[in-house]
Amino acid sequence: MFTSVVPSIVGDNIAVTTRRGSLLFLDQRGKTVSELKLITGTEESLFSAVPSEEVGVFYIQASHSLIRVASNSLDWRTELKEPTGSDFATVSGDRVIVALASGEIVAMDSMGEVLWRFDSGYSIGGSRPIIYKKTVIAANQDGKIFNLDLMSGHVNWSSSHSSGNSFGACISGSKYYVLSGGDKTVVLDCLTGEVLRRASSGATYSGILGCAERPEMVT
Repeated sequence: MFTSVVPSIVGDNIAVTTRRGSLLFLDQRGKTVSELKLITGTEESLFSAVPSEEVGVFYIQASHSLIRVASNSLDWRTELKEPTGSDFATVSGDRVIVALASGEIVAMDSMGEVLWRFDSGYSIGGSRPIIYKKTVIAANQDGKIFNLDLMSGHVNWSSSHSSGNSFGACISGSKYYVLSGGDKTVVLDCLTGEVLRRASSGATYSGILGCAERPEMVT
């Protein structure tokens, strides 16, 4: 059974993770092209594989670690010592951003070395961090949103949009959209953190918010 939240397209193939701890490459007909075993037994669960800008390089978030795969082999694995908060990492250049369930945001380089940590003060769940113009924007489950410098982790701005959970986010243009409290969409200015709009649909959302641009990176 697959564990990827979002499959990745790699050339003519599709990359997915499986419950048996493997990174699987499928062709367009769903036939297995290759399989790379990453973890054994029930020690951890694998989540989605995120391709980097380097050809053949993937970052895979597991329940307690981050894994880098290069040229179809395990490159390194960094233990995170606590559960991850979102299902997949965010990658831009040589920066990899991981959100932990505790509310901490961790930035690593392409060698798995930790560059900085930021404690958002509350758990980070379905809204994974998004990279926007050399900054990282992340929402926690206490209705707080933070804009951090990608290189240093310095807080550029913070905003409180509601007391509800945040469980889906994306960026379109210079606007950050986040699902809040189960039935609201909140729109903020990416540069200033100003809340531009709050809208309630009157119905409970069950999906992940999607925007025109790639949700994980806007350059």
